[in-house]
Amino acid sequence: MKNKKIISTLVLLIIFVAACSGTTAEILDDRQMSIVEVITEDSDTSGEMINGGSSQITDISITPEYDQEDLDIGYAELETTTIQLNGSSVSFEGNGVVVDNSLVTINSGGSYLISGVLDDGQILVDTQDEEIVRLILDGVDITSTTTAPIYIKNAEKTIITLANDTDNVVADGTAYILEDGEEPNAAVFSNDDLTINGSGSLTVFANNNNGIDSDDNLVIISGSIAVTSVNDGMRGRDSLTVKDGDIIIDAGGDGMQANNDVDEGEGNIIIEGGSFDISAVNDGIQAENTLLIGGGTFRIVTSGGSAEADLDDLVSGQRFDQRNNDSNDLLISAKGLKAGVDLRILAGIFDLDTLDDSIHSNGVIQINGGYFLISSGDDGLHADSQLEINGGTLDISLCYEGIESTVITINDGTIHIAALDDGISAASNMDVEELEPGTNRPMNTGENQLDINGGYIFVDSGGDGVDVNGDLTVNDGILLVNGGPSTVPDGAFDFVNFNINGGFILGVGSAEMAEAASQTSTQNSVLYNFESSLQANEILHLASPSGNEILTYASIKEIQSVLFSSPEIMDEETYLIYTGGSASGEIMDGLYSNGNYEPGNQVDSFEVTDIITTAGVAVSEFMAGRMGFPPGQGEDGMNVPPLGNFEIDGITQLVVGILSLDGTDLSVSPEQAEALLSLCEAYQVILSENQGSIEERDQILDQIKLILTDEQLKAISAIGVDELMTMMTEMVKESMPLTGDRMSPGRGGFENQGLVIIQYFIDYLNEKVAS
Repeated sequence: MKNKKIISTLVLLIIFVAACSGTTAEILDDRQMSIVEVITEDSDTSGEMINGGSSQITDISITPEYDQEDLDIGYAELETTTIQLNGSSVSFEGNGVVVDNSLVTINSGGSYLISGVLDDGQILVDTQDEEIVRLILDGVDITSTTTAPIYIKNAEKTIITLANDTDNVVADGTAYILEDGEEPNAAVFSNDDLTINGSGSLTVFANNNNGIDSDDNLVIISGSIAVTSVNDGMRGRDSLTVKDGDIIIDAGGDGMQANNDVDEGEGNIIIEGGSFDISAVNDGIQAENTLLIGGGTFRIVTSGGSAEADLDDLVSGQRFDQRNNDSNDLLISAKGLKAGVDLRILAGIFDLDTLDDSIHSNGVIQINGGYFLISSGDDGLHADSQLEINGGTLDISLCYEGIESTVITINDGTIHIAALDDGISAASNMDVEELEPGTNRPMNTGENQLDINGGYIFVDSGGDGVDVNGDLTVNDGILLVNGGPSTVPDGAFDFVNFNINGGFILGVGSAEMAEAASQTSTQNSVLYNFESSLQANEILHLASPSGNEILTYASIKEIQSVLFSSPEIMDEETYLIYTGGSASGEIMDGLYSNGNYEPGNQVDSFEVTDIITTAGVAVSEFMAGRMGFPPGQGEDGMNVPPLGNFEIDGITQLVVGILSLDGTDLSVSPEQAEALLSLCEAYQVILSENQGSIEERDQILDQIKLILTDEQLKAISAIGVDELMTMMTEMVKESMPLTGDRMSPGRGGFENQGLVIIQYFIDYLNEKVAS
């Protein structure tokens, strides 16, 4: 097959840097741009469509199956009947055709070369023999106002070949006059097996129902196919198999679907390669049974994308399926890739922007490779039973929860997650907050577990970074977890048992819910709670007495607790903890390497005397005196997001600082206000449309600084973060109800507190200019 291969070094660099920095959404902010530059290269991966290597998930034996006639796109040597469409009339030469005005009936197997325009008519295939029917579309434009323009009523098998260098168009009307019950129900409809091949193009306008539909097996070998449909774009009831092709779908229902839920083993979608650009109101690609993807390039948007999600619902813990069930509307599913039983991905490039889960299975998910850019209004990846990642690069830039399943195994891969709630969650659908007697721990049913055996994982969460209602085990890999900030009662890790047997683990977040690893671990770890919070970007440094660097890290948010484990934490050694100072060298996700640290303040030291070391302020001190409702809960017990729990970017800090100077000798002048106004309006556009690069935002920041005096800048820099957060909270309260955004302004596509503050500031500047 023709398998897409990445060849641009620049593109590879962009994908790598984006994955490492968490700015993929900004780099690929223009959703109309191509994800990668690709060329086609002969490659046959059909033999790789079965799982390989060690796995906790049972192998599957589903493979793509093609007959020789499916692959044969040549027809020059075939004996053909020619059919010429002449508007309202039809002429033909050969056998097997009956013409009645604009109705063309093909009643025997063979090859039929069709060309011309049919204003209001139909190509009907109705054969009784066991021969294959091949329809060669050689530049046709077929319209029917009352039925399917191409209707395969009965045939052993039909192959539609798109002739080389031809454009073919099929369109139907909004209402069918049906003679056979509910069929046909698509502009191109087949009761039997249907294959599409060739190197031409086919454009389908389905104004009544589905675009291309087979009640048996639908196979796409090649060609350029564009479908616009009021319901499903492309459907094979028993199976839908794609070997290659360029496919564009704009669907009012599902983009691609295999929906046989009656016959065991049916309802499968297998994709070997190709290019897919799918916009669907419901699911992008949905298989009732198994969805297997071996390669290809995918751009999928469902229900307008993640920007259409209701942020207030998400931060209050109301999931997409709950929002459906609680409404009077019809239940919808708006997932990107969805399988009823089994979803496997071997390779491919995926840009998924979905209102619902981006990758979902009611059973298992296995990711063996690929590049994934994910923005979800619910979960990034969700499997009801098991989820396994063996490789690939996943950048989940926006989601409610990043990766969720009852059992999760991560063996390899590069994973970045920015989540409104938990980053990685191992919890079954049946989990309710049933606690062990006398504790605040969830019951360990033995079902929920997370095993990390390798890979690179970075988590930035608004709730728990890693939440396991059961056993969490890390045997190898790099795990960097930024849990909820110190202002919320969520931590880097939440678990029943936590066994650390290897790897590099760093978890930072709130101290209120901080927990040490379990004594059954085999690698040393330390849990340290600070007396006061470390501010965002403030350096944390851990060193041996001889000065050897163990850890140099700058958190992306305010933190008060650190859990750290690596092979370098040795028994009976003493380690020094520093905060502040400066660091040089390479930095990725806040972690410094290959550089030097200029010391700040040594805040403490501790000795490793056991497999688990706890130091700093005891957790019990944080819990003392907590009366009434915990932070984040109201009197009715509903979750209420804490105020101001999102990152303070440089522009927001300056804006709030300028406002704090009002009424003092350093208050901005009308002239300064006028100069600031145009910059802030430009920034408001960038923020509201989620546009603009980091460089553009930095330019605005630098220009704002140039307008202010040195005295003003010095006064603003002296304002503490706590005071800034208090002022921001008051502005938000005064301007509008709290949206509860947990993401920094540059992270998500939602309206957020940053927008409220910038509008507040613009109003203030206008008043200044007017005065």
